[in-house]
Amino acid sequence: MSTTLWPEGQYTGNIISAEFTSAKTGTPQMKIIFDVQGSTRTMFMPLTDKCLGYADDGRPNITQQALDALRYNNDDPPTFGVSENVPLYMKHDTYNGTVRERWNVSTGGPSRPPPSGTVDQFLAKMRAIRSAAPLPPAPAKKPAPAPAKPSSPPPAAPPPQPPASGMTKDEAWARWEAAGVADRNKWFAAIREIDKPESRFTPADWETVADRANLPF
Repeated sequence: MSTTLWPEGQYTGNIISAEFTSAKTGTPQMKIIFDVQGSTRTMFMPLTDKCLGYADDGRPNITQQALDALRYNNDDPPTFGVSENVPLYMKHDTYNGTVRERWNVSTGGPSRPPPSGTVDQFLAKMRAIRSAAPLPPAPAKKPAPAPAKPSSPPPAAPPPQPPASGMTKDEAWARWEAAGVADRNKWFAAIREIDKPESRFTPADWETVADRANLPF
């Protein structure tokens, strides 16, 4: 192995070869050589009772989990149903004072269901939260403003008028909209028929304009 350690993390490799061997301690193991990014990397999997088989809850032990992921064909020399683009992970560990790469098959581990009743409790809690939350008030609906008159030179300042009361310009336009006659050209034509500057309109004038919504033009 190269003396330069690769960064820890996830990799992808293709199986080059595999064989049964023994560690220096005498522990039986499987040795798998991978081609990872054009370099060879070796993975050792112990074949002890603790690492093979399945736990009481049905989860595979560490070596069994890798063998299942590779779809080991139960033969010698070892062959696998999955031998290309194998997801791998590598981390560093220290053995006899030397830091080395330790490779394994990246399986992500088997998923386990949550404890009984957990999902039902969560759903019940969310329903209670939503039912207790007050509904936001509906926004007040404002009548659409009357269309602006095309720009023109400002008229002379009108004489002071008493405070207006009664029909307004926006209310007159609202009556046009309610009558389904929201036509700008007809609207401005009705205003021109009053024959005075719009700034001097009285509520009665706007009442006249509003009434013209029901007249043909």
